[in-house]
Amino acid sequence: GEVLTSAHLEGTPAVLRGNSAHLLARSGDVSVESRVEVLQDGREGQVVRVKVPGSSGEVLARVTGPGQVEVQP
Repeated sequence: GEVLTSAHLEGTPAVLRGNSAHLLARSGDVSVESRVEVLQDGREGQVVRVKVPGSSGEVLARVTGPGQVEVQP
């Protein structure tokens, strides 16, 4: 007897805050891969904040799949 809303239909986030993810960074023909710490939950297509271990700054990356994010210039 409960009314369904869009919140009921959303699946599990592809990346979860506090977990690590595989980062792919591309610039032209060059690509770099690294592990990053995810700073916020995100579903595929969303932009989330991530941090490279040992660095003090954050990077914005688009979620491309489960445990995967990508940055582009």
